[in-house]
Amino acid sequence: MIVRPDGRPGRRARALAAAALALLLWPAGAAAAPGGDAPESDIEAVPLESLVDLSLGAASLHQERVSETAAAAFVLTGDDLRAQGFRTLGEALGAVPGLYGYRDDIYGMVGVRGLGTLNDYGTRLLVLLDGHPLNDSVGLAGTRTGRDLPVPLEAVKRVEIVKGPVGSLYGPTAFLGLVNVVTVDADDRASLARLGGETGAARALGGEGSAVAAGRLGPARVTVAVQGFASRGADVRLPELTLARPDRPGAADPTVRGAGGSGAASALLRVAWAGFTLQGACGGWGGGLVAAGYGAVIGSDQNRATTRTCFADLSTTRPLGAALTLDARAAWDWTGYRDAYLYPPPPEGYGLFRDTADDRWGSGELRLTWRPGPGTLAIAGATGQLHRTLQRAYVDGLPSVREDPVDGVGAGDLPADYATVNAYLLLDQRLGATLRAHLGATWYWHQTFGQRITPKAALVWSPTARDVVKLIYSQGFRAPTAVEAFYDDAYSYLANPRLRAEVVDAGEVIWSRQLGPDAALTASGFASRYVRLVQFRTVPAPGVADPDPADPLDWRLQAQNAASLWQRGGELTLTGRFGRWLSGWAGLSAQTVTAAAHANSPALIGQLALTSRALWEPLALSVHASALTRRALDPDNLPAGGQTHLPASLQVGAAALLDLPGLRGLSVELGVTNLTGAAAPDPLPADYTPVTRLPQAPRTFRLALRWHPD
Repeated sequence: MIVRPDGRPGRRARALAAAALALLLWPAGAAAAPGGDAPESDIEAVPLESLVDLSLGAASLHQERVSETAAAAFVLTGDDLRAQGFRTLGEALGAVPGLYGYRDDIYGMVGVRGLGTLNDYGTRLLVLLDGHPLNDSVGLAGTRTGRDLPVPLEAVKRVEIVKGPVGSLYGPTAFLGLVNVVTVDADDRASLARLGGETGAARALGGEGSAVAAGRLGPARVTVAVQGFASRGADVRLPELTLARPDRPGAADPTVRGAGGSGAASALLRVAWAGFTLQGACGGWGGGLVAAGYGAVIGSDQNRATTRTCFADLSTTRPLGAALTLDARAAWDWTGYRDAYLYPPPPEGYGLFRDTADDRWGSGELRLTWRPGPGTLAIAGATGQLHRTLQRAYVDGLPSVREDPVDGVGAGDLPADYATVNAYLLLDQRLGATLRAHLGATWYWHQTFGQRITPKAALVWSPTARDVVKLIYSQGFRAPTAVEAFYDDAYSYLANPRLRAEVVDAGEVIWSRQLGPDAALTASGFASRYVRLVQFRTVPAPGVADPDPADPLDWRLQAQNAASLWQRGGELTLTGRFGRWLSGWAGLSAQTVTAAAHANSPALIGQLALTSRALWEPLALSVHASALTRRALDPDNLPAGGQTHLPASLQVGAAALLDLPGLRGLSVELGVTNLTGAAAPDPLPADYTPVTRLPQAPRTFRLALRWHPD
């Protein structure tokens, strides 16, 4: 729904506004309880927690059951995370039906229903920490799904996942969906400490420790969480290194030994007192690079990357009457990225080449929630952000200027400061005993890339006490990141300030059925039209009239609006929680993407996760598996021999959690990742030529002691 050139909304926008007004004035929402007090709304009156129909708040900015929210949603509990032995958010999300994990040399990323764009860096999946958005605008400084998440998983109460665009509330980053990480609070009275290590290939690889405490300190409600992690890295075999190229000879041994060593640390503090909540978190990750990329010297311990994410958030919730509530928030965020790539010394190369990127921004939000009567909910709000970003690329030891004397390579400062505004309206109205309507719209304005209205409309129908049917239409909008539009290091990348925003129109039909108190089945069909997807493409370097296909120095990477495609498919999920005997879920997602060469798009995604205490009450045994059918490689980064796809893959993990008898609160955890030792490689973008794929980490064992007295 594009805004007209004169700034006035078009016919569809006016129709949406009229429908919203009609819902708001619906007579069923006008009644008040005797005495003038508005009764509890029907939405709040339903029991929010059940064994398989958990609650979440991120989908519609208020708590509701997964089956009734106007979205395709899934919830992982903290018990799920710990029982399965997940150590990062990315590991956990890879077990969610319809999602799949993939990675490059620096970050793990998450694909949604067959869309996992290479070089994405998490810019299409919004990650929230207790409702606070963690994504930056640089598009280079982390995905928050790995060790760069600024909170340990031990502090997580649940993870809320919404699949599909959520542009009617959150703006451009929730393009493929959102993930809200909810941490424990004082009501959970949590205290926990964990100390563990991991080993593989008959040698110690690393260790980690974390501690969490939540409770009351006088009148204040306090949550504290800290963690640290260090790993020496595993050996990785990259067979393509044996091939000779114009810029380097072939390697006799293609094994990169221990280059992926890394470390991470984070801390979170939240204090709630007198109606105000102050929350701050800071996390950092740094590690060596296995495949290096960009033509750098592979295997050098000088190839490294680091990220930092910090924020402070002050919020309050104030009643403005019996039916009206005000939420206000002010925040400050900082994200920083640093890397270093080693090249041969001049005149053959450039020496040590560095990149830096920083995004500092302040933000504020005001939100009004109105519940005038049973079955009626209206939410209106606005968020503003003011970003100050700075990117630099330079050769070590030389000034950061646009022209430097090393082989004509230019480098320099590339600032990009701008403001954004996101105003939203959500209306939820019950239209009878079994039908509910949901409407939403966002007006998003980006100082550099313009404005857009993105709507959402849904019907939620409960024909029986056990069945729920949802019809959902939503739009998404994603402005280019600073890296995509403006980054130019004069060696690997070219800027493209003429990039346009991405747009998605998505429709979905969902049917959920409770199979009893312990099990539920959900089936859905979805179709989405993505327009102007931004992808990096290989183009001739400026000034090179006749580029040599075999010489990487003759080529650059440039972000382009390279793809418009349809995504169609269906998803089936079975969830069960049968006490100590068995709990878990299974999912299958089948989809097609009309762009046949679209990289990293599996046609089938399957997940299975099971936990049981049936053998012995103190012992929980768990297993999880994720399967993908074949995926296309990056068309700009194909290996010799004409191979265009990676084969199907299966990854299996297992865990055992033993509560030690007689030692209250003390447990032993034993886990194994990549149980079968599968290579299961992920495709790499053209940045990494000649390496076209990155194998999974080898079989790794994890052992930990966990103390949880509460």
